[in-house]
Amino acid sequence: MNEVVQMVNPEEKGIKVSGICQDKEDDLIIACAGASGARYLVTGDKDLLAVKEYKGTLIKSPREFELLWV
Repeated sequence: MNEVVQMVNPEEKGIKVSGICQDKEDDLIIACAGASGARYLVTGDKDLLAVKEYKGTLIKSPREFELLWV
């Protein structure tokens, strides 16, 4: 398995997400995913999972993500 870590600052890329998640702090997580160009955001956070997709980033639980590759 390959693992990749990329540090991103959404503000440096002009990305600001506001009012998307029920929990306002989760908007930063979505902004970071967008700034990194992530295709998937894998999380157990119910507020993030409720969004399902944001601007091309699919938001999946670990189990849902695993099932994509089976």
